[in-house]
Amino acid sequence: MTRSTYRFVDLTIRHVPEGGVIWETFCRTEGCGLDSGPCDSQEAAQDWALRHSGVTDHDLFKRVVTDNAEVMYAEDSVMEKDRDSLLRR
Repeated sequence: MTRSTYRFVDLTIRHVPEGGVIWETFCRTEGCGLDSGPCDSQEAAQDWALRHSGVTDHDLFKRVVTDNAEVMYAEDSVMEKDRDSLLRR
């Protein structure tokens, strides 16, 4: 019979700055389907939407921000030493 030990720990998720952030803006006017494409800055994505609205009179947009995240042990969580003591049992 195999025995398992379950360990519940506090985890947190944080933005990874080295991964960068991508901004995109999509026109939601029915039948349009145009978008800004991936942009390296929020301003670039917003500028596209403002230009697109000025030319087409479209006024509904979806904004998407994508970043990279890392799951880590919470700082106040018991980590390696607790793991080692459980394995010795």
